[in-house]
Amino acid sequence: MDLGHGFLPRVDTRNYRAVERCLPQDGQGLFNVGLDLPWAMLEGPWALEHGTSTIELRRDRGISFLVDTQAWRYRDPRTFLGDKFTATPYAPTCPLAANDKSALSCFVEANLETRASLGASAYFLPGVRP
Repeated sequence: MDLGHGFLPRVDTRNYRAVERCLPQDGQGLFNVGLDLPWAMLEGPWALEHGTSTIELRRDRGISFLVDTQAWRYRDPRTFLGDKFTATPYAPTCPLAANDKSALSCFVEANLETRASLGASAYFLPGVRP
């Protein structure tokens, strides 16, 4: 996988508008500077709820993207205190344990299906470290 210049902006609710302004349909971008952006990283929960137009814009501009589902958070009980992470289609019902192979398998499958539904260009495989 060639990431171009190696900088992958992480797009979420805080910066998606600014990133979109830097990606014009034709011609120069923001401040009359062309933006070379072969890859971007989209935050998973944001992309699921609000990312449709940003994803389409990236497709139109030929920009590949990864989706950061923040899978590592699902081992921590604090993750389940708010809606942002529990409302995702891949969220388990309780914190993941490294020795619960069935729950891990279901989580990984749902996580990858979500990335596929968003049209991700490549995937990080979620896993755990005991």
